[in-house]
Amino acid sequence: MKFLFGIIIIINAISICGVCQEKGSNVSKNKVVSQNIDSEKCSENPDALYNRQQILEQLAEILNVSVFADKKYNYEFSVEDEKPKRFFIYDLTETSNKGTSLDCVKLKNNHIYHFAPIKKRYSFSHIVVLENGNLKVFKSINCKGKGDILEDVINYASAKLKDDKNKDEILNRVRNYRKYGIYYSVDAPNLQCKSS
Repeated sequence: MKFLFGIIIIINAISICGVCQEKGSNVSKNKVVSQNIDSEKCSENPDALYNRQQILEQLAEILNVSVFADKKYNYEFSVEDEKPKRFFIYDLTETSNKGTSLDCVKLKNNHIYHFAPIKKRYSFSHIVVLENGNLKVFKSINCKGKGDILEDVINYASAKLKDDKNKDEILNRVRNYRKYGIYYSVDAPNLQCKSS
């Protein structure tokens, strides 16, 4: 009888420990899930002049008009939780700063950004300069006869950066803007934009 009583006590002790461990592991799992959800949210934009969601929505609309004009396609550029969908934005002033569906771009005054669709077939490149709460946009600069030309961007940026110690470095990145982006290709019978 003492033996049976001892076994019951051991089983109860093991059961209690197992329940405590299970609750503890659930707490850990909940913390990890909570941290993952929180890490997906963008922190507040560091420059109060620019509302990230609103600016990205403006850029998405520019791309929709540039790429699709008046046509209605299923492929539209949008913004979700302050992150671009189906397009990217790269900071040519500070290259570690970019916006993709996984990254939150920091929009900063007097910075120059390259934005374009990720899908190479629709890869119309645009340059935007943020200026005192306003946007100066150069559209479809890689599409000969369709938009602005790179030389106009260079001239504008050169004047804007005249007192910047990193002027030459930034202008070099502007000249090579296509290096700062993410593109993917799919088989398509034709290209919507031919590089100039």
